[in-house]
Amino acid sequence: MQVPSNNSSLGQHRWLGLERQWWVLLAVGAGLFLVPFYLIQGRNFSPSLAGLLFSAQPLGMVLTAPISGYLSDRIGSRLLSTLGTLIVAAGLFMLHYLGPASGEADILLPLALIGLGNGFFISPNANAIMSSSPAERQGVAAGIVSTARNLGMVFGVALTGAILSLRSVEWARSLSDPQLIFIGAFQDTLLVVAIIAFLSTSASMVRGPARVRKA
Repeated sequence: MQVPSNNSSLGQHRWLGLERQWWVLLAVGAGLFLVPFYLIQGRNFSPSLAGLLFSAQPLGMVLTAPISGYLSDRIGSRLLSTLGTLIVAAGLFMLHYLGPASGEADILLPLALIGLGNGFFISPNANAIMSSSPAERQGVAAGIVSTARNLGMVFGVALTGAILSLRSVEWARSLSDPQLIFIGAFQDTLLVVAIIAFLSTSASMVRGPARVRKA
């Protein structure tokens, strides 16, 4: 993603936060896109049980997003967004270990971690971008943040589909069971997604300190 040259007043160092949001949500979108297929196709769970298990992710986000937004006004965004990115990456890495016999707790924990990490990440990161933008550019900044968020999720789904398809072909050469073929491709894809999330953490660490609002 390139920094727009005609909007330098938006605070160009904050575009690092925008780019990081794109990569993190790409990883989150890719991971969460795969999970329902794993639950229903890979494990033969009923749609109601799959939905119940999947709800751990939004519930985790609901718990942490308000807290992280409050804290980012007082301690800045770098620590919180870095922590959130690491938690998301850890949750995605745990997801890639899910197999044909994983228990329900093994599924709930990584999904909850992704939700918790996403909540820790999104509010401080958006706060860092918006607080560096002058009042007359708030609408532009909000629109770009929303666009980056949606593009990240969409590209994540596309990336997931491509990797899953390629890995399914490879697994089909050595396995005949469609369920095991899917599980193998699922694990390989989630590993790539987790690596992307871990790499995006470096942007959080090198970014300059966020502006802290005075009470």
